[in-house]
Amino acid sequence: MFTCWGTAGSTAIQLSSTARLSQDVVSDFPLLLMPANSTKLRFKYSLLVRQFAQTPEEYAYWEQLKATTENLGSLFDPAPTQLTGNVRCLTDESEPVIGYVGASTVTEKRIFISSSDLPPTNFLNGYSCLPPDTVLLRDVSAYFSSPAVLPVYGVYSPMGGLLLGYAGAPADCVDCRRRGTNKRPDFWQ
Repeated sequence: MFTCWGTAGSTAIQLSSTARLSQDVVSDFPLLLMPANSTKLRFKYSLLVRQFAQTPEEYAYWEQLKATTENLGSLFDPAPTQLTGNVRCLTDESEPVIGYVGASTVTEKRIFISSSDLPPTNFLNGYSCLPPDTVLLRDVSAYFSSPAVLPVYGVYSPMGGLLLGYAGAPADCVDCRRRGTNKRPDFWQ
């Protein structure tokens, strides 16, 4: 319940061109930006990066796709345009088709970022978690009748160790399986 891993694919289109550079190398390119106090960075974060070499035509297609999908919503954003690639409908030439077929080499690397690699910060969990409530034994069944609240630990009297009740908190605060899985991924190190 306390150690979990989450996996999510990126929907961002990241592009960089070396056309105007003296070397055909992309370096120091920001892949992902997130707040310094993101819970994703609390212990360790992993990012699988795939780099594709593209032809100028393929790059132009992805650049247009990025502009069309990510920059809509304000007065100064470009107007949506008909996106055309190199894929066509065989039965009806007038049917719009979105896509681009290309062949390229792919370079792949998994990056791990440990919290010790980052400057110190105060992490927020994003779930408005307060310290657990103490619930006396007589109220336990009513308090924990909903799966939204879970017991965290027993509360004992300072003298004699008599069980008085339980501390409870919202399930999202104490059970990480609601946001991921407690099965360690094969690639994790």
